[in-house]
Amino acid sequence: MTSVEWSGETTQASRSCEVSLNNTVNGTTKAVDVEVGKDIRFYVDGTEVFRGVIFNTEIASDGSFSFTAHDYNYYLTKNSDSIKFVKQKASQIIRTICKKFDIPYWDIDDTGYVIPKIILRN
Repeated sequence: MTSVEWSGETTQASRSCEVSLNNTVNGTTKAVDVEVGKDIRFYVDGTEVFRGVIFNTEIASDGSFSFTAHDYNYYLTKNSDSIKFVKQKASQIIRTICKKFDIPYWDIDDTGYVIPKIILRN
């Protein structure tokens, strides 16, 4: 791997990851099969730091290979809806939104706090 850079800001919902690598065994045969639409995960010292989907790949004239991935929140930024929640916990709201937009989710911590009312527009 030549470089890995993941980025995002607290004001943005999604994060992205750009990877550059020499992806050949002998200059012509791919070492690693990287396909658009496939999931990727990156770990640092055994801890997962990024999980996402490959959105594009590029091969330069010198044979170097790169790809860009976005985390699952990218899909949320491409959807729009208005939903009203009354007397629900944040964990319930997140599950509802994920189910509505077919976004996979795993364990969601429950704070126990019930939000009296929230309207999410667009």
